[in-house]
Amino acid sequence: MSLLPAQEKARVERFRFEKDKKLALGSRLMQRMLVHTLFKIPFDRVDIMRTKAGKPVAKLPPGVTGPGIPGLACFNLNVSHHGEFVAIASEPTALVGLDIMDTAERPRQKQDSKTFLSHFEDKLTPGEWRTIHRDGSEKSRFAEFYKHWALKEAYIKAVGIGLGFELTRADFSYKSGSARDAIVRIDGQVQPDWSFHFENLDESHVACVARGPPSAGKDWHDCALPCTHVPADVLRAGLDLAQVPFRQVQIKDLIPANKLSEYNAVCGI
Repeated sequence: MSLLPAQEKARVERFRFEKDKKLALGSRLMQRMLVHTLFKIPFDRVDIMRTKAGKPVAKLPPGVTGPGIPGLACFNLNVSHHGEFVAIASEPTALVGLDIMDTAERPRQKQDSKTFLSHFEDKLTPGEWRTIHRDGSEKSRFAEFYKHWALKEAYIKAVGIGLGFELTRADFSYKSGSARDAIVRIDGQVQPDWSFHFENLDESHVACVARGPPSAGKDWHDCALPCTHVPADVLRAGLDLAQVPFRQVQIKDLIPANKLSEYNAVCGI
């Protein structure tokens, strides 16, 4: 906790349960270690700002990222945590949003899928509901619902618009029947500059990464986003980049080298 600035410490401490505090701490250490590693900025000088909707944005020195920097026109990052997982995704050119869901999670009230899903009837589009119910099995309905929810969350987190977005404005469908080929329509219009990637973290947890044009984040670019317009060819090259698989790390991997001995002493290592 001593590695965080006072404001971030306070945010972590607001969580009621110890598990949630650990997840929040892991998220913040991960953000700082990513920026520290990529840009060689001293760990204690990494500055993570937040938009009004809470999206983390790394404040980088001039000349590190921007329209004129080849291959690094619009660096940004996003984080998510669910269950035992905390994950981070970053992009050099496209907006990025990340969400993790546990497809095996079930309601505490032990409701069946139809009863549980009825609470979200006005949050998804008719087409999305058809996809969720097409298989007919309990397991499939829950899994498809969570995948659709992850798609919407990842999109919203990429754009950085928070709770003010009407979820049914974003309508997700699959090109070939698989969530790996998801496309999105916003207000009925296909958005060709958005791509979505799913990756299994274990048997039930899936991570969804959304990537799209920086112009979609125009409502918050004044926070620190280096640009709101990327040339079409540069954006396409960014969207076509292979999705790097997630790599599992331990807390000790998120501790800067000059603090590792102190960490080991506290942990009795």
